[in-house]
Amino acid sequence: MDDLFLYLILFIAVLLVVWQALAYLRKFKQRAAIPTAVKLKHGDKPINAFITDEALSRLRVGLCIGGGVVGLLFSLLVAMPGFMVVLLSLGGALGGWFGPLRYYQRKVEERRASFERQMLNIVMGFASNLKAGMGISQALRTLAEHMPGVGGEELMLMLEELPLCKDINEAFDLMYERVPCEDLLLTKSAVRLSLKSGGGLTEIMAQLSETIRERNDFRERLANRVEQGKFEAKLMACAPIGIFLILLLIDTELMLPLVTTPMGWTAITIVAVLETLGFLWIRKIVTIEV
Repeated sequence: MDDLFLYLILFIAVLLVVWQALAYLRKFKQRAAIPTAVKLKHGDKPINAFITDEALSRLRVGLCIGGGVVGLLFSLLVAMPGFMVVLLSLGGALGGWFGPLRYYQRKVEERRASFERQMLNIVMGFASNLKAGMGISQALRTLAEHMPGVGGEELMLMLEELPLCKDINEAFDLMYERVPCEDLLLTKSAVRLSLKSGGGLTEIMAQLSETIRERNDFRERLANRVEQGKFEAKLMACAPIGIFLILLLIDTELMLPLVTTPMGWTAITIVAVLETLGFLWIRKIVTIEV
């Protein structure tokens, strides 16, 4: 009867956590359906393209409480030792608190990477519009109206911020704060130098587009090498788990104490910590930043 009650409480706790997560995912999808030009406004942080600060705070608090409760009930259900109850409850709470922030930070990084992939098209389109005789503001507006995705959103926001800035250079600086990438840094530096020295911005943009194309080719080759190293790191990290499952199937009676006794759970905790540290160490080795 006690076990049935614990199972019921655990099911309700998991159901509440999943329900809240699905509710925020539904809000995120509705926000993503809004036209890109109105996702961000002046003064917003990059993370506000996906969730407001208030909603993120509510989500983190809810998942922190839910994660702690789920960890506590699960540890009690499988009769873990006292220190494991505290450790698993604390781990669930910390995971619920930092997990959403890490998730949206990754979304911000994916958004930045998407913008960086569009930089070549942005620079080439900017150069073509200037070559057609348009001014800088007109060339950017025409480009923003025809540029899909993050690139069009950021260009449109920059044009909305332009009347609030003292010049085009400050508007580029604000864009760089939201989506920092080296190609954008080169572009805004080229625009600043051209406006200061009076050089031909059209020719500079054409040369810059060739430079960005060569950099993209190099980054693509490097990314393929890095992904190969990361795959090998994941494979090595999963090998002990695979071996454990194979041994569990071959001789269940021999391996069962590992998940049914306090000593076994202690060993699993130590192995999990060492596995995580080893995976992060190998991942850092194979990751090359340029």
